[in-house]
Amino acid sequence: MANLGLTDKPVGSLAEESLGVKDYMEALSNFIETCETPMTIAIQADWGAGKTSMMNLVKERLSEKNKKIETIWFNTWQFSQFDMGDDLPISLLSQFVKRLGGEDSGEVVKKLAGLTKKAGGMLAKVALGSAAGELIEGGGKVVDSLFENNLDVSEQIVKLKQDIESIVEKKIDKDGNDRVVVFIDDLDRLVPEKAVELLEVMKLFLDIPRCVFVLAVDYNVVIKGLEKKFGSSVDDLKGKSFFDKIIQLPFNLPVAQYDVSKYFKELLHGKFEYKEDDIETFVRLANSSVGFNPRSMKRLFNSLQLLKMVASSKKILDADSVATAEEKQRILFAILCLQTAYEPMYRFMLKHKSKIDQSFFDLFQDIETLKESEYYAEIKKELNIQDDEDDKLLRFIEFLNTFYEAIQLDSDESEDADENLSDKELENLMRFLSFSSITTSNTQGIDASSGTFQFKSIAQPFMQEILIPKYKELLETMQTELKIRSNNNSGEIYFTFKQGSMDFDCVVWRDAKNITFVLNHNSGNKKTVKHWAEKFMVDTYPNMTYNGRSKYGYLEFTAHKFTDQEMMQGEEAKMEIYKQIALEGFKNIIPMLSTQYGEMKPIIEQTKSFVEKLIAQMRQHFSAEEGWRIDTNDVLSLNMQEPINITHIDWKDDTFSISVEAGKSLFRNIYLGIRKKSAGYKFDESLAGNTLALFQDKLDGGKSYNWWIYCKDLTEYADTVTGEPYYQKTGKYAYADEASENEAISYIMQHLLTMKEQKERLTELANAKLS
Repeated sequence: MANLGLTDKPVGSLAEESLGVKDYMEALSNFIETCETPMTIAIQADWGAGKTSMMNLVKERLSEKNKKIETIWFNTWQFSQFDMGDDLPISLLSQFVKRLGGEDSGEVVKKLAGLTKKAGGMLAKVALGSAAGELIEGGGKVVDSLFENNLDVSEQIVKLKQDIESIVEKKIDKDGNDRVVVFIDDLDRLVPEKAVELLEVMKLFLDIPRCVFVLAVDYNVVIKGLEKKFGSSVDDLKGKSFFDKIIQLPFNLPVAQYDVSKYFKELLHGKFEYKEDDIETFVRLANSSVGFNPRSMKRLFNSLQLLKMVASSKKILDADSVATAEEKQRILFAILCLQTAYEPMYRFMLKHKSKIDQSFFDLFQDIETLKESEYYAEIKKELNIQDDEDDKLLRFIEFLNTFYEAIQLDSDESEDADENLSDKELENLMRFLSFSSITTSNTQGIDASSGTFQFKSIAQPFMQEILIPKYKELLETMQTELKIRSNNNSGEIYFTFKQGSMDFDCVVWRDAKNITFVLNHNSGNKKTVKHWAEKFMVDTYPNMTYNGRSKYGYLEFTAHKFTDQEMMQGEEAKMEIYKQIALEGFKNIIPMLSTQYGEMKPIIEQTKSFVEKLIAQMRQHFSAEEGWRIDTNDVLSLNMQEPINITHIDWKDDTFSISVEAGKSLFRNIYLGIRKKSAGYKFDESLAGNTLALFQDKLDGGKSYNWWIYCKDLTEYADTVTGEPYYQKTGKYAYADEASENEAISYIMQHLLTMKEQKERLTELANAKLS
């Protein structure tokens, strides 16, 4: 029987290699043999991608092919386990000198020990002063200010480096070698800032002729270390500059070129039943879920082995009339990929088991179909996908389509077997979905007895007994109410606020690790809400953040991440923290919004009435019988930049319209004119220029802008505080009485009718070919 379980042990020799990297390994080995020295090479890749394996293969080849190369191997992770703190770089240097040996090595080791005692953690800072000077203001002056009492560490460092160079030279000459190749592994397993310090000291000391240093490192770990030391201002450009000072050759592991089919066969061999045709399905499932990371794939196969052992005792994986043993293991593998890479969706499918049928999978044929489905918003939230992250959604769709193929059974002999799931196939899927839950790694927030996130059972009485009695009256004045919603992973208490261009959900949300007090976008205008919050909420929440591209949590007032101690407590304790944040958040925002709503309600109602009168006049003078069309858009929402557009059936579509717009001013600041359908649309320059001049003459002024062929501000009705949103006004309606309203409408209509008189000129402009 084959041994069970796959360890993280890296590949030790070419005979064990199954990812197809031999050509890359040989090229790198040849470079190391012949390159100029000193040389530092970084083998770069994510955690678990095979950096140590690649170094093992290179070391093996160098040792076998070229007897004039001495190799030395260091595992920094092993050194760091002894809590050496700032002494880690010195310990590594000392070991390097000891392994080279020679009559002078003992004296150099003593000097290194002495330097540690005198300078302590300053050594790394000396290095940082020289190599990271560009990252911190005054970095080049660090050395000058570090030491007192005439301790000339700089001179000691220079002398030590010369001593080490001498030891290397003598060792190479004595053994008749050409160079020393030093492999330094697991830098990215150190605390990021320690990894940065070690890189700095290595650069300071180990820039040695006839030496090649090969490092295994994750570039992202270096960036995190730099951010920890120098703050969040370290951008990619500065990080690259730091890296380039130390590394002369970055070598990225060819993960995309791995022979994954061969690797899968090796993992499956002797442990699982599979058909040769299934290998490609295995590969596609892994590629669109966990990716081609050897360590992640080993973890996946370990879970599969465990489930197979449990299932075997229950006869679950035995062949039967429904599915073969190979099909069952293929389905189990597909579910494990779902569980490992998309656990929220795994739980989503468990939650909606009764609705998982052919129509459900049909929704994932393409992204457009999914976006129109009832599940779209929930799926996006479960997968934490933002509005501008369609690539993540497409990756999941790719996976689910492969998943759909994997759950098909040969026993389904219907004519459309490949296009529809049979009842047996669906029953089989549900059976394995439930069974596979024993290997899930995300148990935080899960009630072991019920398998569901404990939120509603605690939050519901809290909302009913405390929040609603406290805020019911204020919420009713805003025509809203508190509600609750939850799923297997998260929950929230919220209410919807809708007035004018402000339309959002005010939410106190939590999952297993976090609590946030945020606003979620519904419709209206996010910037309107942002400006309101900056005026009325900034004193209470000075650190609130705004992300205009996000739908969920686009405005975050506060966030709480559970501490390690809090994570160890039960759901009751976590929900107590949630309750306090909810009480504080709703106390701060509900009265403020209620006041806002009450003050603005009559003004908004009056403005809507004014707009409705204006639209009625437009319909009277621009009738459908004459070929005119009036598009009011969402102008009655009083949202910013919601124009009323008038077009004619004789005009080519997507050119322009006669438009009336009020910006953000509740029709206190009106402008109108000939508005393009697209700012980038090009018109015949001569005709457009003549049209502008014509209306400037007939309407006494006006200009052209990006969006407008002709635009005129009706300054007679300009706001006293131009450009500010309505909630920052004095609270007065724009027009003193009905006579003032009628006068304004008449004035607007005079301009519109003047434009209507030029219908033929506008038709020529709309339909003209570009000159």
